[in-house]
Amino acid sequence: MTLTKTFPTQDPAGLSITDTRRVMAGLVTRNADGTPRPGVFLASDAPIVTGRASMGYNVAAFLAALSRINNGIELIANDASMIVATTASPASNSRIDVIWARARFVQHADGSNLPEIGVTQGVAAAIPSKPSIPAGAFELATAEIPSSATTTLSSGVVITQTYQCTVAAGGVVPFRNASLLNAWSNPAPRQRAIALDTGTLYQHDGSAWVDASSGMTLIRTVAANSGTSLILDNVFSPRFRNYRILADFTLAAATALNAAFRANGADLATNNYTLNRSWDSSATARATSIVTTSGMTLSGVAATRHRLALDIFGPSSGDVTMLGGKDHASGGSPALVTTDVAAQFGLTTLLDGIRFNPGQTINAASVSVYGCS
Repeated sequence: MTLTKTFPTQDPAGLSITDTRRVMAGLVTRNADGTPRPGVFLASDAPIVTGRASMGYNVAAFLAALSRINNGIELIANDASMIVATTASPASNSRIDVIWARARFVQHADGSNLPEIGVTQGVAAAIPSKPSIPAGAFELATAEIPSSATTTLSSGVVITQTYQCTVAAGGVVPFRNASLLNAWSNPAPRQRAIALDTGTLYQHDGSAWVDASSGMTLIRTVAANSGTSLILDNVFSPRFRNYRILADFTLAAATALNAAFRANGADLATNNYTLNRSWDSSATARATSIVTTSGMTLSGVAATRHRLALDIFGPSSGDVTMLGGKDHASGGSPALVTTDVAAQFGLTTLLDGIRFNPGQTINAASVSVYGCS
């Protein structure tokens, strides 16, 4: 190896395309082996490839870093929507089309120095396989084309955005979800990435992706305007050790508010709940200790409105689960009561959900669960 000329260079001979690509590779994030990560520079959530009223595809504007060979990159820009044609639908079964983009170089026997966007059609089958695309091509999307299709907007045509993203060196790489993130097994040390479906920030620790979010990450928000209970399943997992729940219940009649932890879709109604609660009303402080076989009494105050902030510690950690928080109750007697609640579920069961049981019809409710880093 020799030292590459600078870019730009004042050498009259200029810089070769190979050296230019190698120098530019330093502009984007890299894999652990030093090779650049090709991908789209994400500008929006809008799809790049969409169907149209013909056997073809619309390819929207995008900017990407491609890698014809893996020791460097080339930048490609599609500055406006363009149309790429595909062939007629198969006579039977279905096939998979792959829509792709690539830079071309004569020195790599590409026959041209101009970039191109194209489509490769797979072989029709009852369970079709994705075809191989040209050397150095970058996959943008796939489309499954059934025999009944007359256009790429026809019923049964399924277009999936499959392009991966890249960023400038040192940036946070976006992924559609954590499953796609986990497929990137060789990032550079301490590379950061974000799962767009949850907004969760991750960092690679050298062997796996770990949650690097700070503060709270929204897991789920559930609303209800009927029924006498509200269930949130699959909101606790080993991903976070601790959680916060913010809840607001408006009820048809004044009532206390109970809850029960859940696992595998069922309430844990056992005598392993221990609850200590205290509240202050009209300058009179009261406290009580309860063991219940059906769950926890979060607030023993009969009220038509309960607004809660609950912290839950270790529900899926294999340890006992602790709960603490406050309920602000109104619309009862007295008119406003604040309840401090502390509870424990004494088993090491891996909990994944919670049920709120006001026991009266829910006129309106909203419950949000956050994972805490």
